[in-house]
Amino acid sequence: MRKIMHKGIVGVVEDEKIEGDYCGHLLINGGACFYGKTENELMNDFKEVVDFYLENCEQEEINRESVKIIA
Repeated sequence: MRKIMHKGIVGVVEDEKIEGDYCGHLLINGGACFYGKTENELMNDFKEVVDFYLENCEQEEINRESVKIIA
């Protein structure tokens, strides 16, 4: 498992492919997953999911969650 970040939002990527796809999820309350057949597709979908999440937070006037990674 590895962690990735975009605009302060952390995603976790699984080490193994599931049904031929890379997959991961955001570290937020609720569910937000992202997928890709390639690493590039996975990263693009991750960024789109983060952007959608942030836009929704703004529209609904709710505080976004961000996670600080402790090394």
